Amino acid sequence: MTSRTLQHQISAKTIWTIAAPLVISGFNETIIEVSDTAFLARVGVIELGAAGVAYSIYHAAKFFMIGLGDGIQILTARRAGQTREQDIGNVFNHGLSILLAIAVVLFVGLRYVAPLVTPSVLRSTEVRIAVDEFLAIIAFAVFFDALNYTYSAFYAGMGRTKVFIVATIVMTAINLVTDYALILGRLGFPRLGIRGAAISSVIAEITIFVLLTAGALRQGHIRRFGLFRLRLLQASLTKLLLQLCTPLALERLVGTARWFLFFLIIERAGETPLAIANIIYSCYAVFLIIIDGFSETNCTLVSNLIGQDQSERINAVTRSVMLWSAVCISPFLLIAVLFPTVVLSLFTSDPNLLHGSVNSLRIIGVAVLAAIPGELVFSALIGTGDTRATLAIEFLLAVCVVAYVFGAALVFELPLEIVWVAEIIGWLLSLGLSFARLSGKQWKRVYI
Repeated sequence: MTSRTLQHQISAKTIWTIAAPLVISGFNETIIEVSDTAFLARVGVIELGAAGVAYSIYHAAKFFMIGLGDGIQILTARRAGQTREQDIGNVFNHGLSILLAIAVVLFVGLRYVAPLVTPSVLRSTEVRIAVDEFLAIIAFAVFFDALNYTYSAFYAGMGRTKVFIVATIVMTAINLVTDYALILGRLGFPRLGIRGAAISSVIAEITIFVLLTAGALRQGHIRRFGLFRLRLLQASLTKLLLQLCTPLALERLVGTARWFLFFLIIERAGETPLAIANIIYSCYAVFLIIIDGFSETNCTLVSNLIGQDQSERINAVTRSVMLWSAVCISPFLLIAVLFPTVVLSLFTSDPNLLHGSVNSLRIIGVAVLAAIPGELVFSALIGTGDTRATLAIEFLLAVCVVAYVFGAALVFELPLEIVWVAEIIGWLLSLGLSFARLSGKQWKRVYI
């Protein structure tokens, strides 16, 4: 890899080479949780419910780690565009040091503080005990999360994402085997139930770390960029990372809170609307994972272009990524809109829920069409490093969407499909505000 290959030449091949592995790896957490759910369903209702609560706590606790990973990716792409190899390694090492420090805090919180809090949150003693058991074990995974988020940000920022395909395939295979062995007590292992699910998740994170490290060694990245050479942190780079990443982390938190409030409002509308909303969200999440893969690609390419001093090409690359994202999603979207009951039957066999979900799924189809430009223009703004603006947009979007959902569901008691129109409104807001910010050129005053 020469210095010139750090600078991306924008083409369909470049976009697909980066995006396809990111889309595949985007299903990592989904695969683990679906696998755990399938096996825990054979253990008991308490374990199944507790796993859902425990995973929610675990993912919510990691919001700052995820935001920091996003920031490392943006800064890596910028330094790659500038062909500053040594600085790429510095970004990796500083980011890893901060992530490991956060991991220590999370480990203590999940393993020792959470059991003091769960009794006041969960009414069922059995569920609480199961949640505490899960968190006490999966707390060990946060250290490998820190390593893997740093690796993922490095590879995504460099645009060298093929390694994610192998990592995802191997991780999936190992996770299925360990779930089968540890949750159900097969292959000579004891039946551990929910503790087996937690151990399996830790093993999955270790597996990903080993594979990503093997790829970095094989390709010479560790030696070339000086990865893992942990030294005293430079105040200027640490400050830059935190300034870039803190809004991204808060943005993740706002997004999580928005969905929490959405389901809280729908729950007040009734049990059937809540069940339908969960089914629709499961379908919607699949499309969002695909869009997120192209969004990360666009973010990397935009930051890389700015590093090359070619910011005038931002609109062109965003349009290209938008086009190929639409091409990728269109076949699945057509199936969902034209044959909604076929898609919905993957999530429920209840005829009432199937019939009640059809209109909502079609509204979500329109929302996905709005999400493609809305998310990709938003990701272009993130790629510029103007993360304070993206946080403000995310916050405004959340307020508008939650206000609409509250009014539609509880004040006017409109049908659920009309409530889901909130997503269309949200993505159109994202598109308009992000485009206005990019056009205004304020982001050019942001130096990273």
